[in-house]
This record gives sequence, structure tokens and C-alpha cells, in this order.
Amino acid sequence: MKLFLARHGLTDWNNDGRFQGQTDVPLNASGERQAEALGRKLAGEALDVIFTSDLARAVETAKAISTHQCCPIVIDQRLREIRFGKWEGQTYAEIAHNDPETLHAWETRVPRASGPGGEALDDLAKRVQSFLDELSANYTGKTGLIVAHGGTLTVMVCLLLGLPPNQYWQFRISQASLTEVMFSPPAKTILYYLNDTCHLG
Repeated sequence: MKLFLARHGLTDWNNDGRFQGQTDVPLNASGERQAEALGRKLAGEALDVIFTSDLARAVETAKAISTHQCCPIVIDQRLREIRFGKWEGQTYAEIAHNDPETLHAWETRVPRASGPGGEALDDLAKRVQSFLDELSANYTGKTGLIVAHGGTLTVMVCLLLGLPPNQYWQFRISQASLTEVMFSPPAKTILYYLNDTCHLG
């Protein structure tokens, strides 16, 4: 399967450096323009299906891309960003001040560490792997796009490349960036390019 991975466009919380997680923050005007640029970038690809997280910023991005395509959009909650719990809406500086011990555990990838009321990394990895298993079973030979979130997509890249999910921090996935892979389980995935933002000017 030829597979494109796109992160949603910019939001006001991205601008402010706030942890978004599963809080349903929409695209801002810049994010809408970025989503339109993604659509133009992919216009030459005949997509068979677009998968998206159900959060508004991803759905809005997927819809902008779909205006250049003739394929269905499939909404899947498994593509949501990791849940940060009480950290959502706070900046890094605020979290470091209010909850330094938990933040340190999360940053040093202590097993099962998460924000208060949040989701552990291995829980995110399990739902992303579940999605990929279903994808490989039902879309062989197709060309697809996944629109999701920074944490979700970096973990997905790890899983696609056979790396431990806790190595997600070694990959950068920017807003409205595009990554392309050839997904052919059980063989290893081929990474064609990562985090392309040239279409954003």
C-alpha cells in the first residue's frame, strides 16, 4: 500500500505552545491555508481512501485535501492524539511549574507515565497498531492518506519501521507536513520521505 501521512494544520493552541491532546481545537486561518496547500500537493495522487482522526483539526484538514480527490473519508478515533489529561490547555512552562515530577517521568519515558488522567504511550501504540493491522488486511494495493496528529504519527512511523514506540521523539512531524511510505507487511516498510513541508512555501 502506498501510504501518505499528513499532520493537521496549525491551531491557536499550536501557536501558543499549549498541549492539545484530545481537546477539540479547530484550525486557525493559517491552518486552513496549510490544509489547502496539502490538498494541492496531493492533487496529482489518485487516493483510494482518506483516513482521519475524529478531532476537528484533523477532519478539517482531511476535508480540504478531499476537494482535490474522488474518494471517501473514513473517520477513526484510533487516530486521535495521545490524551494528556489535565495537562491539556497548559504550556510546557506551566506544566513544568505545576507538575515537575510527572513531567520528568514522561520525558524520560518511564513505563506507563502520562499526564494526570492522561494516556500512556503504550496505550497509544496499541490503538495505532490496531489501525495498521486493519489497514494491511483490507487495503492491499491501494493508495491511502492518514490525517492525524504529531504524537500519533511519530508513533505510527516507529511501528511502520519496526522501531520501539518510545523512540518516537527521534522523528519530527510538523504541522501540515507530508510523509510517504510503502506499507507492505509483513515485509519492512520503505520510507520514501519524512516531514516534507515544501508545499507550505
